[in-house]
Amino acid sequence: MQLITGKLEELPFRGKTFDAVVVSEVLEHLTPQVTLLALQEIRRILVPDGEIIGTVPCEENLADGEVMCPVCGEVFHKVGHLQSFSTVTMSILLRTEFPRVECFERAFMAKTTVGRKESAIGLIRNRLVLSGLLTREKHIVFRAKKSPLRGVDPMRTPKGSSGLNQRLALFLPSLAGGGAEKRMLTLATEFVKRGYAVDMLLSRSEGAYLRSVPPHVRVVDLHASRPLTAIPALIRYLSIEKPQAMLSTITSANLAAIWASQVSAAKTRVVICEASTLSSELHQSAAHNRVLMPALLRHFFPKAHAVVAVSRGVADDLARVTGIPRRSIHVIYNPVLSPELLAKSGEAADHPWLQNSPFPVIVGMGRLTRQKNFCALIRAFAAVRERIPSKLIILGDGEERPLLESLSLRLGIAQDLDLPGFVDNPYPILAKASLFVLSSQWEGLPWVLIEALACGTKVVATDCPHGPREILDNGTYGQLCPVGDVPSMVAAMIRALRGEFVAPDPAHWLEQFSMKANVALYLDLLVGREAQRSEVDLKAMATRG
Repeated sequence: MQLITGKLEELPFRGKTFDAVVVSEVLEHLTPQVTLLALQEIRRILVPDGEIIGTVPCEENLADGEVMCPVCGEVFHKVGHLQSFSTVTMSILLRTEFPRVECFERAFMAKTTVGRKESAIGLIRNRLVLSGLLTREKHIVFRAKKSPLRGVDPMRTPKGSSGLNQRLALFLPSLAGGGAEKRMLTLATEFVKRGYAVDMLLSRSEGAYLRSVPPHVRVVDLHASRPLTAIPALIRYLSIEKPQAMLSTITSANLAAIWASQVSAAKTRVVICEASTLSSELHQSAAHNRVLMPALLRHFFPKAHAVVAVSRGVADDLARVTGIPRRSIHVIYNPVLSPELLAKSGEAADHPWLQNSPFPVIVGMGRLTRQKNFCALIRAFAAVRERIPSKLIILGDGEERPLLESLSLRLGIAQDLDLPGFVDNPYPILAKASLFVLSSQWEGLPWVLIEALACGTKVVATDCPHGPREILDNGTYGQLCPVGDVPSMVAAMIRALRGEFVAPDPAHWLEQFSMKANVALYLDLLVGREAQRSEVDLKAMATRG
């Protein structure tokens, strides 16, 4: 191993690459712009899978003198420090160039060796620390790793050669296994294919879909318990990255996105997407939220550059709750259908009940929450099972699992109910099922109902607000039953299992829910029609190059 020491101003190291670069107490003395340039150069000289290691002082431990941070305007105390960091801001900064980042705080003894005065101050401080009169200085230790070579690296494509000089940010609370999260993952994948650099901003980096993030999408963990507490980190991200546009989804994330953009100096275009029925969400929330949230929504939502609803019903409800004119709300259906979905649905179904079972298998799918009302489905299944021997599989995870298991035991159907949790590829199960049932109390545009139709499965759905009626064309492509009406659900399920309800082929109808039809509509709102790039454009440019 060869060790080379140098100063930051000596960059670039022409013709050299390194396994690791150690940065010692220097970034805090640079302006944010110079810091970004330095990180870009360090990333360039690292080998694939190389790493950068270093430390910076924690912002709360700076002392002596006053310096205003040029990014956020906060006053920091340390002569010569042009910026300061927390673990959150350091993570955001490093993720501008490195996909794998680790930051943590560590307390150190001071060791100042620059000049006699500084050395004396360091010695005195250490004496005071040892005597217990002072605490040790906290520093942020960081470590970031460059990705191994794998296909085209979007972060290294020269500006002007594709849309990659345009950065798009997608913001949501987490990547829990729901329809809103699936929509954002789908859009991120398609945006990257069209040449955009994409950041997935998460209040907290967790959820079943984390492992499904495409390799060229950067995940930025804002380390917040919920979207509204992520606002400071989101402001810093916008100030540093200055993405051209940001798309958010889920009400709390939409509020945070608009709020942060109003405070930030970045001129980022903000597009929000509501994926659920707001009035139903508010009705089920705590009393203080029912009073406070409508006021916040009416104040902030009109400030978004564009507002999207996933169905006409959601758009109508959104207009009533927020006061936004209905004509100003764009309806864009979920981009559900793709060649990948159809290919995955043809794979083998890895469940024993679907291996030449003599009994029909009914499937439900979604987060195990009150909204999905799987208790009603289990009660309906218990009644159906008395007349038609059958099995029930409910895919998904959530807080109501113990309640559902307890209910199945009380009804005596536990041996015919399976709760396998979240499944990476549910499409073979949907395709092999005899019937899919959506039992929700409210929705936006239930993704899984469209997927079930695409897999050729019979469906029964509650006529909840909103989405099922639009998807099923007023009951043409599947049966609708009143919300929470178990006897009606039982009757519809029996008709479907006996073949008494026959729906026409939905293939042509489902084209409006395709990826091709809807991704372009999102890009039109985010970057404008003229700025869009297609996959064909990118391939043509690569050929010419």
